[in-house]
Formats: sequence, structure tokens, C-alpha cells
Amino acid sequence: MSRVTEIIILICIVFFSSVHVFAAEEPIMLELDVAIKMAIENNLQVKSAETDVNNKQRSRDSVWNEFLPSISASASLVRTNDEPVSFPGFPTSSQWSLATSVGAQLTLSMNNVHAIRKAMLDYESGLTSLVKARSLMKQMVTQQFYSLLLMQEQLKIAQFSFENAAARFRQAQIDYRNGLISEFEMLNTQVYYENSKPAVVEIENTLSSMEAMFKLTLGFELVDTIELKGSLEVEVKDYSADELVKKYLNQRFDVIETREAIALLQNSIDMTSAMFFPSVTIGFTVDPTINGPFEKDWFDGDNWSQPRGAFSISIRQLIDPLIPNSKTQLTIAKLESQKALTTEQLTYLYKSGESSIREKVKVLAKIGSGIKTKELSVRVAERAYALAREAYNAGGIDLLQLKDSEQELLRARLTLLQEKYNYLKGVLELEYELNMDFSQEGENK
Repeated sequence: MSRVTEIIILICIVFFSSVHVFAAEEPIMLELDVAIKMAIENNLQVKSAETDVNNKQRSRDSVWNEFLPSISASASLVRTNDEPVSFPGFPTSSQWSLATSVGAQLTLSMNNVHAIRKAMLDYESGLTSLVKARSLMKQMVTQQFYSLLLMQEQLKIAQFSFENAAARFRQAQIDYRNGLISEFEMLNTQVYYENSKPAVVEIENTLSSMEAMFKLTLGFELVDTIELKGSLEVEVKDYSADELVKKYLNQRFDVIETREAIALLQNSIDMTSAMFFPSVTIGFTVDPTINGPFEKDWFDGDNWSQPRGAFSISIRQLIDPLIPNSKTQLTIAKLESQKALTTEQLTYLYKSGESSIREKVKVLAKIGSGIKTKELSVRVAERAYALAREAYNAGGIDLLQLKDSEQELLRARLTLLQEKYNYLKGVLELEYELNMDFSQEGENK
């Protein structure tokens, strides 16, 4: 066997082994908590909010630099165009001179305090945006997770209905050939069977699209196979609207964001109003100069003029902000108007937020009552199916009638699951609106 042949055989073995391993790869088991964590880690909006918070935290932690003086150093080599005038008995000046300067300057005003306050407010606002982005992602992923579970159950029902319709159609063909039913009855059975096919295909396509979107949200590849590990079981609770309003109304995202906006507007007003007050500038400058730097010894202090520098304190007061209808005063008036409008918006948010919370609690109570009714329907369907099995075992009914009873049971269970999904969705919306987690709240209690 030639060397080339051996290489080709080896490549084929490796290729088919890889294909076998890939084909035998097991699906990825995915629980809800893991899905939420993966979505938060891969979401661009959350990453953007995290970056913004990090930048604002850096600014907040470094806010002490408001009191860091500006320090500068300079050096100038100067040559005069005219020859210096010499006087008898005095040293001859050079056309060249070296001027150096090192200075520090610090300006203190009310604006320093408000700049520090702004950095802290910006950081708090960034934290709110980050928490909101994570909470929104959690709500979206949880709804997708439960929607997939519900759609999988719907597909099972549709497939069972299709199989039942196919079996009924086959039996109808046999009965028609044996003269037991008319052609019209047989054709009705065929129409029901043919109409069952598109329903299955439609649900399969919808489920495939939902899974693709879910994988994209979590950062999976489209070729990855995932299997959800969870259920639509819920615990129906009696939520008190009064208690929820009293305890969580103030921590709604829209309320928090509006309060933060008011605080930032007030800080902007204070920063602008700081122009009415004087500022104090403290400076210290050392600017030694040497004439004839190419001839004289730089390390001889006598060759340098003004080596000790100077210390200064100056007070500066702007006059134009004090003039009525000046640009500064108009800016303050505009900010005051915006603050007043935002305060009115906050009042409205309190009222609309309370109304929304009470409405969602009513909807949850209604769905919870519907779940109890649907559970009773499931128990009735289960009992009917048990009786049908007994009748089938005794020869009282045929297999198709037994399948009809089973199909009714599956439909009752699906209706119950849909109601439970609606309840879970309502709880998620209420949690997001209240900016809290009922499961953690229960653990904290």
C-alpha cells in the first residue's frame, strides 16, 4: 500500500469519526435559571449598560480630582534682535536668555461641590439603567422559555389529532368499501384528515422560529440542539393590591428614573446658580530666568533672576449673570420649568402606576380562578377517559372512540397549560412593573 493511499484512508477515518461524534451529540439540557444567566451575559443592551456603569463609577471614584490643581511647566529660549546696550561698570548682557516656569493653580467655587454631586447622580442613574436592562431581559427570556414549553405541548396535541384523523380516515375507507357508511361520510372524514396536516406544519414552523430566536438570545448556534428542562406548573396566590402599591410603588423603574431626572435638573440649576458667587483661585509660580545660558553656569544661583517665584490668591466675580434676563438667568428659568414639568409627570406616574398595579392584580385573580375551573375540567376528562378505557377493554367501544376520549383529555390539559402560561406571564409583567422578584421575596420572608 502506497503512502498516499494510507493518508487518504486516515483522512476518511477521521472524517467519518467526526461525523459520527457530531451526529451522536446529545442535546443541551437547559433550565430557566441558566437560560436567564446566559441571556444577560450575551445581551448587547446589558453589556452597554454595564460599560456605562463602569465609566460612571470610575468618574465617581475619581471625583476628588476636582480639587487637584492644574500644574504646568514651560521653558523658552529667547534671542533679542538688537544688541544689548552696555554701560560702564555693569556686566554685559547677552542676546540669549532662558526663561523657565513651573506653576500650580487651583480654582475653588460652588461649582466644585455640584460637579461632585453630578458624578454621584450619574452613577445612580447608570445603576438604574443596568438593573432595568437585566430585569427586562429576564422577563423576555422567561416568557420565551414558557412559550416554547407551551408550543411543544401544542405540537404534541396537533400530531396526536393528525394521527387520530388518519386512523379515522383509514377506518372510514374500510367501512365505505364494506358498505357501512356513505361516500359523503367518508369524504367528510377525508376533509378533516387533510385539514389536520397544515395545522401540524404551521405549529412546527412556529416552534422552529421560536427556538431559533431563543438560541440567538442565549448566544447558541442555530445548529445547536437544546432541550428545555422545566414545566408550566404555577402556584396561584392571592396578591393584595393595597400592599403591593404601598410597598413597591416607589421602586417602579419609571418612578425611579423620573426622580433621578428631577435630581439631575436640580443639580444643573445649582451648577448654573454657582455663577452668582465668586470663585477663589490660588496659584504659585516659579519662573527663574538666566541671561546668557550658553556662557554662564546654570548651577550658580546668582546667575538666575527671580528664582523664588510668587504666591497669589485672586477672587473673581462674574457680573453679567447678575443682570436681569441675562443668559445665565434665562438658563435657570428654563431648567426650573423643566423641573416643574418633570415633577408633574412624577405625580402622574404615581397615579397611573397604582392603577396599573391594581389592574394587573385583578387580571391575575381572574386567571387564577380560571385555572381552578380548568383543573376541574381536566379531572372530568381524566375520569371520562378512564371510563372509556374500561369500556374499550370490555368491548363496548372501538379504538377510535377511545382515541377521541384521549384527545379530549389532551385538549383539556392544553387549555389548562395555556391558562397557567397566561398566569405566569401576568406574574412576570407584575414583577417587572414593581421592580422585584416574588420568588426572592418569598425566600426573604
